[in-house]
Amino acid sequence: LRAVARSGEVRVHLVTDLVAPRYMNRFRPRQTADLVEDWGIDIRLHQWSIDKLAEVSSISDIAIVPVDLTDPMAVGKPENRMRVFWRLGLPVVASRSPSNLRAASLAGVEDQVICSSLEDWRNTLESLSSRPEDRLAIASACQTVALTTYSEQSLAERWDQVFESL
Repeated sequence: LRAVARSGEVRVHLVTDLVAPRYMNRFRPRQTADLVEDWGIDIRLHQWSIDKLAEVSSISDIAIVPVDLTDPMAVGKPENRMRVFWRLGLPVVASRSPSNLRAASLAGVEDQVICSSLEDWRNTLESLSSRPEDRLAIASACQTVALTTYSEQSLAERWDQVFESL
């Protein structure tokens, strides 16, 4: 992010819990501001809420969904964050976890938005930050997938199939 921030005006909006307990979600709370203060870029912190996410998304160009690929628990998480941003009309740049790759492949954008290395992240973010037409095309393709393949109706039908198979 620092490399991209140097090349233009970049502001990161982080919508998350501002205080998050560690260790079994009970002990030694950490302040999110303390975690990001040394990043060296303009970061605005927002307390997580659905309304705040929608508000911040409406003024954003790109959503970023990093995953710690060295953490098996993180790698195993589903692509829910991508789907939420897609529904909000944002293109998403994400780490190459199996679920993120699967989701991006459904939209046919895996080669444009999935990152495995720091170089991938830098190249992808630099490219998309300077190419609004690419961001719009990616957002459109992904929103279509979010509203069809990942729609409530589609998900309900898949759950029905699961229950019928039992």
